[in-house]
Amino acid sequence: PALDRGTFADGRLLPGAAGREQLVEAAAAAQQETGAEVALQLLLETGAEQHALFVAMRSPSDEQSWERSYGGALPNAPYWAVSLALDYLRRQLAA
Repeated sequence: PALDRGTFADGRLLPGAAGREQLVEAAAAAQQETGAEVALQLLLETGAEQHALFVAMRSPSDEQSWERSYGGALPNAPYWAVSLALDYLRRQLAA
């Protein structure tokens, strides 16, 4: 690892810090600031009945972003979002 802090370089919760279109740029900024090889950004937008998760991942070889909708209970939405994003990251790193 580049920072001698194990495989996890940094993590932050930034409420309202970025919109959908800024996720990839925010991932690049976090990556540069921390020296991480991979940056993962999540944005969870809540609605009256439907919620949306926007994810951006940036690695040395690729930039990806995608979105998923969620119709479950609002209190469970953050857990669902983190679980889905980390599973995606795990699959990408294993490939």
